[in-house]
Amino acid sequence: KVFQILPTHSPWEKDTSLLYTFLRFVLPPLPTPDPADPEMLLLGLDPGRDKCGLALMTSQGSLVWHQVVPAGGVLAVMQELQRRYPWKRVILGNQTTAKTWEPQLRACGWEVTLVDERFSSQEARRRYWEFVPPRGIWRWLPWRPAPAACDDIAAAILVRRYLNHAQTTTP
Repeated sequence: KVFQILPTHSPWEKDTSLLYTFLRFVLPPLPTPDPADPEMLLLGLDPGRDKCGLALMTSQGSLVWHQVVPAGGVLAVMQELQRRYPWKRVILGNQTTAKTWEPQLRACGWEVTLVDERFSSQEARRRYWEFVPPRGIWRWLPWRPAPAACDDIAAAILVRRYLNHAQTTTP
């Protein structure tokens, strides 16, 4: 089912694991999105023919949720996310299949902002290794293919580009 790819709990719910307890003291707390303020949340969509990357971020640039989703189930996942974390604006990459996605998203009632998508996938592959440092022989190779799809990281990059542009154009 499509809804099984969503986490069963939000990242802010308490977890009793030892790792969570350790990280709670080491890492700063995540900002909790205010459900009454949907403008605080932005959804990045890196569109593709077979799969799409989704990243839900706050307007301060903190990552709330990210996932690579088959293209056929994107709208259902977005509607489920809308129910859990209300937002109004979708940041959409303007290249691959944006012309087919934009009317569908507007029909659902979401505001759509197009962002330059060029080189976001290459940047996402580089950023993947920042999130997951290479181990073994991979750390000695200057070029490493990412072992997983990076479309969700590319969607987060699109939101960051939008936020950076909004900050530079605001007086």
